[in-house]
Amino acid sequence: MSSISVYGPTDEAKTEESLPAPETAYGSSKLLAENVHRSWQQAAPGRHLLVLRPGVIFGPGEGGNVTRLVRSLINGYFMYVGNCTARRAGGYVKELCETIRFAIEYQINSGECSTLLNFSTDSSTPMETFVDTVREVAEVKRRYASLPRCLVLALSYPIEVVAQILCIKQPISPTWIRKLSRSTNIEAKGLQTIGYSYHYSLKTAIEDWKFDVPADFSVHS
Repeated sequence: MSSISVYGPTDEAKTEESLPAPETAYGSSKLLAENVHRSWQQAAPGRHLLVLRPGVIFGPGEGGNVTRLVRSLINGYFMYVGNCTARRAGGYVKELCETIRFAIEYQINSGECSTLLNFSTDSSTPMETFVDTVREVAEVKRRYASLPRCLVLALSYPIEVVAQILCIKQPISPTWIRKLSRSTNIEAKGLQTIGYSYHYSLKTAIEDWKFDVPADFSVHS
């Protein structure tokens, strides 16, 4: 399993044919791992390789950044940081499982030995669309403020220093603010090419997640 981090943050849509340009050690390590596995696959006949580059995965059991985002929306302390239109590539965890199953069957039926696929919803979702979908599914009526990125970023530095001194966990870090405000605009062109049909829309994915883990959509959860 690789990652869309091999492309780096980008407002321009990237596909499997785009040149990788990782900006972090994590992205670079994923690209290196891909090359190691390609060398393994090419070293002997009969070896098959499926490289998946998923965006942010959300759903039951994720428990990370997307879960925290959803809970901040439900509990009323979410705010935009100049990123309403920032596009975020990602997809539902159950869709990812279906994608893996489909891709393996595709390799078996087509005889293809090496396949590279991005994984995201049909198109990268603007932050505002994701927020509005969660609000609709969770029946949240409130609207959310939007503060300038430069202001929030400037405030995040002293907040982080004070929190570290007092050993307080808090979500406002310079790294997180920069990450929130940058687009990861990735297209799953390869999935379209091999004929994959999505099982979930963004809304039905959020609804299914809420059905499986209602605690993630509860106030003060």
